[in-house]
Amino acid sequence: MEELTIEQRATRLLGSDDVDKDDVRFFLSRLLQVQEDQGRSASRAVSRGLVLAAAFVVLTHSTLLEAELLGMKIHDISPVRLVIPVAMMLMVLRAVTALRLSLFYRRVFHEAAGQQLPSWRASGLLPLLSPWNGPMSTHASPV
Repeated sequence: MEELTIEQRATRLLGSDDVDKDDVRFFLSRLLQVQEDQGRSASRAVSRGLVLAAAFVVLTHSTLLEAELLGMKIHDISPVRLVIPVAMMLMVLRAVTALRLSLFYRRVFHEAAGQQLPSWRASGLLPLLSPWNGPMSTHASPV
């Protein structure tokens, strides 16, 4: 496949005169849905990572030597202390991957919507159509 930018791909898809408006609406709504799903996935990964971090702190700074979980008794929890940081890093990796995908879909959405709704792009209100940025975002704006 050719190396095209997002803008070039959106132009290729939406640039012709015979573009069906229903197809464009479906494409944009699907992009929003996928972007929000990726953002929620990132939020879940961040939450799981925080729970694992809390468990790691409790296990590291306590005198707990054995534990019972779901009816299974663990006599030596030191291997668990080794596994938790790895699981935390996997959650961080999952969150970063999901956020990057979410941002990619957001860029595609903004470019496609900007081509189909030029007055929205000119007004600067296009970000209102997809306001959610992920688990670590703020909507504060200097403007």
